[in-house]
Amino acid sequence: MTTTQNNPNKKYIELLILVVVAVASFFGGRATIIPTNEIRYIKGETIRDTVPLPVPYKEYYTKEILVPMKKDTEYVDGKPVFITMKVDTAAIIQDYTIKREYEKILFDNKENGKLTIGMNLQYNKLQDNITYKFTPVIQQIQKEKLLTPFIGVDYNSFGYVGIGGGMYYHNVGIEGKYITNFSDKGFEIGMKYKF
Repeated sequence: MTTTQNNPNKKYIELLILVVVAVASFFGGRATIIPTNEIRYIKGETIRDTVPLPVPYKEYYTKEILVPMKKDTEYVDGKPVFITMKVDTAAIIQDYTIKREYEKILFDNKENGKLTIGMNLQYNKLQDNITYKFTPVIQQIQKEKLLTPFIGVDYNSFGYVGIGGGMYYHNVGIEGKYITNFSDKGFEIGMKYKF
């Protein structure tokens, strides 16, 4: 006749071993995750500022003088003799006093953002400070995990306790679980899908 000796702590030792294996698998899986990078561009906050009026460092006359001209008819004894061209002073004064506002987009792309400059001219000079608006684009690299480990513990109304873990590959997961009611024990394998 043979006698078998039951160790009353055996079920707790098995449970402890499973917990240690699950935790080690979790951290081991975290160490071997292969990330895939997704680059996104996010608009930053617009920066507005002015640049003080620059001082001319050089002024000179050119040989070419382009001024507005107008036709002028010469009369002799009340009869038109010939037509000449003469400087249109009124057009020069009008052009001199008109205020022109300029705005130019220097660049606008998803890597650098958008830069716009503006200036005002009147009386042949810059009238106001040069303005600029810069909206930067911030490059953000989002790391997506290829493998995502997970662990879990559960209890059901039949008195069974389960502990296990698994891995998700993108949205599909595989799970292994040890289940017991402390008199019977077994293993469960499952599959999961994230929506």
